[in-house]
Amino acid sequence: MGQLPFAEIMTMAKAYADQERRKNETLRINAAHTAWLLGADSGTTFGKFLEKWGVVEKKSDSGKIDTKALYAKADRLTEQLRQKGLI
Repeated sequence: MGQLPFAEIMTMAKAYADQERRKNETLRINAAHTAWLLGADSGTTFGKFLEKWGVVEKKSDSGKIDTKALYAKADRLTEQLRQKGLI
């Protein structure tokens, strides 16, 4: 590990984190499916059940991107980094 360049270590770390994220997402969906099958929130579809409990994000029908909100978020993050002296 001591001989690997930083970029390769970061690539390996990102790949591991992505793999863990996919595994955890699958576990959450499986647990939600079990709860849904057992009658939790009966009367709704499985997709709506996942959205309601935040297992998956609700898909936007409009397809529009709120650029003002994205710029505001970027500004907040930049300010936080400045306050910590990182930039």
